[in-house]
Amino acid sequence: MAGLMSRITRLARSPKGRKLADRAQSYARSPEGKRKIEQARGRLAKRGGKRP
Repeated sequence: MAGLMSRITRLARSPKGRKLADRAQSYARSPEGKRKIEQARGRLAKRGGKRP
């Protein structure tokens, strides 16, 4: 698992990773992104935090 975390950390610090993070943040602020986030929250709330 440490290998995976180091790869994720390396990606996040790279220029490409920063660009991906910026795109994700701008999508989350968009009306479509906000709507999808709310839908996912609703689905998770229905489950009550239990895993299948």
